[in-house]
Amino acid sequence: MSFKTTLAVLASSAVVMAANHDISVGPAFSYTPAITTAVAGDTLTFHFTSNNHDVVSGSADSACRPSETSFYSGLDVSGKTFVVTVNNTDPIYFYCSIPGHCQGGMVGGVNVPESDLATYRTAATGESDSQAPAQVQGGILASSSSGSSSPATTTGTASSPASTASSIRTSASAAASSGSAAAGSASASASASPTQAASSGNSLLCQQNFIVSGLATALASLAFWAGLL
Repeated sequence: MSFKTTLAVLASSAVVMAANHDISVGPAFSYTPAITTAVAGDTLTFHFTSNNHDVVSGSADSACRPSETSFYSGLDVSGKTFVVTVNNTDPIYFYCSIPGHCQGGMVGGVNVPESDLATYRTAATGESDSQAPAQVQGGILASSSSGSSSPATTTGTASSPASTASSIRTSASAAASSGSAAAGSASASASASPTQAASSGNSLLCQQNFIVSGLATALASLAFWAGLL
């Protein structure tokens, strides 16, 4: 089965699931993978790690030159992605427009046979310069992290479940300790009251005995002196 026949079979499948194809740009003069096979509806996501490279699409007969319908990532691409939607299974050639890069072999293709890409790369070495559109076009340039969602930030003092449970345990323990202290205090008061009452009673009895003893002594003295008289 020929390469074109394979593409036709893929395109005419009864059920076509759109797929994304990741392509790393650089760090050397390369796109990885250099060749991608895609069908209509698929996306190409070019991943950039610096501003040392870009990506421009062109035609097979004009190496290092943009076509009328080119996509172009622009030069401000560090840490970003450039996403292009594939509209059909026609061959797509792309290259880096930074001076000397296309001529140095930094080219790639979609639905392109390896032999045809090799021919395009050889033609690029003979070009004196590279060209690119004036602005970003044909795709979506976005931050690499734009597709990820961040958890919502709450600007209050809400506690986590663990800290809340800990606070509850601490409060319960403090309450229990307070209860125990109160019970202990009540018990101490209860046990101290009879003793204090008994002590007060004994003191009063001693005072009464002292008074009686004093009166008896006084009467005895009076009787003694009355006898002498």
